[in-house]
Amino acid sequence: MTTLTKMIDDCEVLLRPYVSEEDCHSDYLTGKNYYEWYYTYGQFFDPVAVMEIGVRYGYSAVAMGLGARNLQSIVLIDDGSGGVRLSAGADRVRLACPGVQIVTIEHSSQSLTPAMIRQMASVPFDLVHIDGWHSREGVLRDLMLAASLAADDCVLIVDDTGRHPSLPPVANTCADVRDGIQDFLVRRPDFSLYATIATHTGHTILRKRS
Repeated sequence: MTTLTKMIDDCEVLLRPYVSEEDCHSDYLTGKNYYEWYYTYGQFFDPVAVMEIGVRYGYSAVAMGLGARNLQSIVLIDDGSGGVRLSAGADRVRLACPGVQIVTIEHSSQSLTPAMIRQMASVPFDLVHIDGWHSREGVLRDLMLAASLAADDCVLIVDDTGRHPSLPPVANTCADVRDGIQDFLVRRPDFSLYATIATHTGHTILRKRS
């Protein structure tokens, strides 16, 4: 596996203009071990085309967009089932990433097909961030969808795979996500484990073999 190092120690100042007042004191923002990694992914992988499954307030996509140097397009997928309309997150991403094409798909990723996405967006993708369904089956579906639209060397970043050791564990959720990843790797041997990152919630990164 590859060892990644954070490329920014504190992302709070960069993100502050795009964060709602009620989120300003969130552990995710102030803990220095979450959005800093998304900024790092943007810097390190420097994607041209990104897809994000599970957007909510858009902060993760904003952080990646601020880090990336050659980003041209972001596809944002969210059905609003988390209680936040996709437009709220998309507006933040547009503000943070002027000149980047933003495509919104307000639809459950679980019933999307690759053909549906190809009709609305430029593919393939260099980086896909997955923070959607957290059941074993749901994670597998999201990964299979992402894999079908992945460029060579594409990285898939899966959130909630194991909380930082300093935080209390979340029962079952992380295990289900990890099981979904293992199921995916069996089905798609052209992807392999690239890195695990002990972020606030835990990230697992997979990479497509070119």
